[in-house]
Amino acid sequence: MSEDVNLSNETDARVWAKEWLKTVEKNPSIPFDEGTMIGWFANCFMAGYDHCYRKYKLALTEQPYEETKEALKKVETA
Repeated sequence: MSEDVNLSNETDARVWAKEWLKTVEKNPSIPFDEGTMIGWFANCFMAGYDHCYRKYKLALTEQPYEETKEALKKVETA
């Protein structure tokens, strides 16, 4: 994997594909079987999942969260 690419924050499949080709080119002894491909794609999918989780977790911890807390207080005291 290239030193300048951080795949843990990457959601572009083209970047993952290019990095896979670079990895195999540098390490031709890497097995090219179903298990290896499952691991590679699972990491790709999880990078996308983690990206969305961080994005929406941040959104929920900012203003909307405060507004929800205030609304709940109003309901509890009514």
